[in-house]
Amino acid sequence: MMKMQLSLINRVFLLHYRLPNIVEINCGWCMQWAYVVYCLYGGTLCSVGDRHHAFIKIDGKYYDSECVQGTEDWRDLPCIVQINFGYVEDEESQHFIDRWYFTPNKKILENIKELINNNSQLRPKWLDRDLA
Repeated sequence: MMKMQLSLINRVFLLHYRLPNIVEINCGWCMQWAYVVYCLYGGTLCSVGDRHHAFIKIDGKYYDSECVQGTEDWRDLPCIVQINFGYVEDEESQHFIDRWYFTPNKKILENIKELINNNSQLRPKWLDRDLA
């Protein structure tokens, strides 16, 4: 498995969706974030509550935009530390998409793949187009 670059994914989400900070990714974009990470690195798509929060489980650790270092207990993710909702793992990505009623943003996924494959720290032209 390639090295996970979750901070890079956060940066792209902040620019693409014009969000002020990573906490905002977990306020409406968490399902897209989890899906992008799933497409890049595999793992299991996870949810709590009735579409309260989405995150990813990879190699026994749980990740979201605020916890790129991962945690061994999903209840320790900053976004859900204060709640007590049911936990669900979706073995198939389509179940996750159906649960969250969303359309995966394939453009942002392809742009992140491009950045990872090029290992570029430069600002790519497509980001300028998205922010124009």
